[in-house]
Amino acid sequence: MIGAKRLIEPFSHAPTVIRYRPEEIRAVVEQTDKEEIVIVMSGDTGFYSGTKKLLQYLEEWEVKIYPGISSISYLSAQIGISWEDAKILSLHGREENLEEALFQYDKVFLLTAGKMNELCQRLTSHGFGDYDIYIGEWLSYPQERITIGKVREMQQLESNPLACCFLIANGEKKRRPSFGIGDELFVRGNVPITKSEIRAVTLSKLSLRKTDIVYDIGAGTGSVSVEMAIAASMGKVYAVECQEEAQQLIEQNKEKFQLENLELVKGMAPDVMNNLPKPDVAFLGGTKGNMEQILTILQQKNPSIHLVINAITLETMSQALETLKKLKFRNLDLVQLFPARAKQVGSYHMMTALNPVFLITADGMAE
Repeated sequence: MIGAKRLIEPFSHAPTVIRYRPEEIRAVVEQTDKEEIVIVMSGDTGFYSGTKKLLQYLEEWEVKIYPGISSISYLSAQIGISWEDAKILSLHGREENLEEALFQYDKVFLLTAGKMNELCQRLTSHGFGDYDIYIGEWLSYPQERITIGKVREMQQLESNPLACCFLIANGEKKRRPSFGIGDELFVRGNVPITKSEIRAVTLSKLSLRKTDIVYDIGAGTGSVSVEMAIAASMGKVYAVECQEEAQQLIEQNKEKFQLENLELVKGMAPDVMNNLPKPDVAFLGGTKGNMEQILTILQQKNPSIHLVINAITLETMSQALETLKKLKFRNLDLVQLFPARAKQVGSYHMMTALNPVFLITADGMAE
């Protein structure tokens, strides 16, 4: 019998080996002369379990899997609530956009690595202090503890690393605006902002999936970055910006909109793009004269990338189209928007034009 110490201890009367890393378990399997081997894992073998990785190390052997009860099922039964409508996340050795999940779902189940006090402090500071929280520790063990209260009441709770919880909206649910967030809601300085009407159409053209990795090149105030991070809630947005004032605004807007999946990348594109992960989508709002170099690297990183370029001047629009054709991008599309907003003049309303903007959409060559 092989497994981690806490799982093996109840079976000390049998031949046991304490191991939990897949490569170590494989080594024991290779060396033992036993005909039948039991590997003990915790909980449901298909629910954030080490079983998935372990199976890759045991492909040469016949393996039968017998799942246990998952922590979400156990805690749900103990507190008497259902979990079919819960969003399931794990912060145990992983990064997740928890705040975005709380905006989107009334009920979130969370696996943690403990530190419930720090988690509740963070959620309270982001406005989720009135949410109900059900914390389960050492589930199914003699020292099992279930704590129920408000998030803000748990900011000093010392918890065990074996902790999980339900977070449930209580009363008024927190919502955030969708595409085309009002310009006045952003922290703004002297850096130009992409107006809400343009952002709404830009996000439509980007066609983001929740898990996309996205670049915002020339991010400015971060207004487009914010909306992309909301749309790609389970992915990641890298806001590339070289100006110091704009960098500060991006950080401030990231905090204001509570976006853990938005990361500022300081520096000039394409110089700072080399170490970034492969992008699924890119938005180009400003290129500082490096249009061709940026597009070349984007295509090298992902030959089938989808991208949108916003341009105000005829020269930038013309350069973008020429470069996209030169690099053999596909599905080129060009739209020009002429937004106007009403301005009250006495008892009348007069339409005032904003800068017209070109939106260029393209796809990379098929891989």
